Amino acid sequence: MSDFLYDYNRETMQVYERYKGNPPVHRAQVTTEDIEQVVSLVDEYGSQTVANLLVAFGYAREPHEAEELGTEPRENEIATEEE
Repeated sequence: MSDFLYDYNRETMQVYERYKGNPPVHRAQVTTEDIEQVVSLVDEYGSQTVANLLVAFGYAREPHEAEELGTEPRENEIATEEE
């Protein structure tokens, strides 16, 4: 995990510098508080559970992302002309 956190923060700063402080996508840096929270979760729930949740979170998307990308809404989200 330490390698990932190091690489993530390094890549975030490289993008920030490449775009002169105005990157197209803002990525927050990992803070010591973030790491303390993960350690606390590992202590409480175990490393396997926390690791699985971190992987799942990494593959998840924000709920509004489909709208921003212009993708089609799900079938149950399509408004009919009768409505």
